[in-house]
Amino acid sequence: MTHADTRPWLSVLIPVYNVEAYLEACVASVLAQADDGVEVLLYNDVSTDGSRTLMQTLAERHPGRLRLLDGDRNRGLSAARNRLLDASRGRWIWFLDSDDFLLPGAIAGLKAWAARDDVDLVLCDFREHHDPQRLRHRLLGERYQRTQDIPPRQPWRDAGTLMAGAFALNQFHAWSKIGRRELYADDLRFPEGRYFEDIATTPALMLRAASPVYVPEAWVAYRKRTGSILSTPNPAKWQHLVDAMDGVPALVARHRDRLSEAALAAASYFVYRNWLGATQQARREGDRATAMRQLVQCRASSPRSVGTAFGFCLRRGWAWRGLRILAGVWQVSRS
Repeated sequence: MTHADTRPWLSVLIPVYNVEAYLEACVASVLAQADDGVEVLLYNDVSTDGSRTLMQTLAERHPGRLRLLDGDRNRGLSAARNRLLDASRGRWIWFLDSDDFLLPGAIAGLKAWAARDDVDLVLCDFREHHDPQRLRHRLLGERYQRTQDIPPRQPWRDAGTLMAGAFALNQFHAWSKIGRRELYADDLRFPEGRYFEDIATTPALMLRAASPVYVPEAWVAYRKRTGSILSTPNPAKWQHLVDAMDGVPALVARHRDRLSEAALAAASYFVYRNWLGATQQARREGDRATAMRQLVQCRASSPRSVGTAFGFCLRRGWAWRGLRILAGVWQVSRS
């Protein structure tokens, strides 16, 4: 960075759609810890509740601290993120979903790493926040979720180990990956009109990074609530999850010289595990044609066989998961 570079050091990008009940807490969590070098952008994806009015209220309450953008029609989360990315000016990019919120110290923690020239991507952990919070959540605490397996707090240049951990833990959400703008360039964008869009973008983002660092601290509170995308599954969403696996072969082919056999085995587990979740409705309802079609699609997406995925589970101590995958494949194959 030169002294002439007056851009914000960080852009926090928040897509907004029908989150009136959660938006104020989300914005407050950012502004409470944002310095003058942080820009905060909110994009209204044509909400039908009071979200747009609340956006304006928050902007008036915090003059000069929020930039508001509006879509001309509802285009979905991917399009909202793409519009935010194109409109932002920061040297670092942090996507934050508007029903989630940042935990105290998150921005300061990121800034310490962003100041280093040898880091271009920061991977953080998160904590689940249940809404409503029931007695068991208050007694046991909200679950801490780890997103990586690589050694923490050091720039990491072994792409094979990085991706093996990412595929194993299945943590590809965009909001736990904070990267330099250059990683997105002009060509890495979220696929519009699709659910599970992070799976199509985040692996490519991670493989573009020359020196990612894993910080084992929860910086994001991920709100688990009724009405969210993941809490309202339907056949179209499940098919989108299977479709998201289609990008794995191209990713592997493009980076084959950097991906170890351990990473390919982990990727195979990742594909079959997501297939198992996606096909559960079809299997439960006896829709054999859909289940079989999705299995054929899964086999084409997996870089290695289901046996390799099972072996990966055994090595991780996940025998029950591996057996469930084998049982699911057997059940559909024999039908």
